[in-house]
Amino acid sequence: MNDKKTDLRYIKTEKIIRNTFLEMLKEMPYEKIEIKTLAERAYINRKTFYLHYNSLSDLLNSLLEEIYEEIMQNISELEFPRDIAQIIRSIFSAFNSMSDEKWKLIYAAHFYTGLDFEKYIIKYSWNFSADFGTDSLNRDLVLSFFLSGLESIFDFWSKNKNKITFDEVTDRAIILLKAGINGYGEF
Repeated sequence: MNDKKTDLRYIKTEKIIRNTFLEMLKEMPYEKIEIKTLAERAYINRKTFYLHYNSLSDLLNSLLEEIYEEIMQNISELEFPRDIAQIIRSIFSAFNSMSDEKWKLIYAAHFYTGLDFEKYIIKYSWNFSADFGTDSLNRDLVLSFFLSGLESIFDFWSKNKNKITFDEVTDRAIILLKAGINGYGEF
């Protein structure tokens, strides 16, 4: 018997579950989606859903990890904080090109599952400059500051696109975040 992940029926069902979930997310907030309704819309049994995912949170996290993995691939060779300008430009570009559908996934994950970008990056074990030190508490504190600032600045820009260009907000984010991190310790 084929491994589940390579079985064509399994793959097709997986795609149907994901597409149905994304369609439902366009129509309603995450907290209103129920497995029973998703299964009915996907023309599958609830037990079939559970063969693929343990919960809706599990499905959401799976989709979210794909988004974050794509972002991380673009910056995985860079070192933090040495390459901070490139990192900010790359992350902002990825955020800027995301569909509304992906933003809804990120929003839902942030508020309902706890797997947000910050936790994913920490989990990913980002490359840190040698002079950054080995203190994980210090690393996580600086990284939390950086990612919270990044998220806040991007959120500000998304609400004020008509007042400031993407390039201007990216340049300002680099200046602000670099100064904040360097103020904490020269890296």
